[in-house]
Amino acid sequence: MFITALFIIARTWKQPRCPSADEWIRKLWYIYTMEYYSAIKKNTCESVLMRWMKLEPIIQSEVNQKEKHQYSMLTITLYARQQKRHRCIEQTFGLCGRGRGWDDTGEWH
Repeated sequence: MFITALFIIARTWKQPRCPSADEWIRKLWYIYTMEYYSAIKKNTCESVLMRWMKLEPIIQSEVNQKEKHQYSMLTITLYARQQKRHRCIEQTFGLCGRGRGWDDTGEWH
């Protein structure tokens, strides 16, 4: 009886397995998006983008073709938002369009 119970336990025992590359990429992408949205709330998007910039090509090289579009579109969206934010800051402080700003010598004109 005891041997039969051990046999049943051994048969149903699930060995730990190493996660696949797709699972790791999904987890990394989830962390990336959560950090990005957290940075939006804190207005520190640049630090998140710079931190993850080198990881993005690795993620895109590992994902299958169907998912590549999803990952690249999020990056394009993040970049577009960052550019829009910089334009708003420049317009607010008058740094564009009127010849005002810092020149190459480091002086304000």
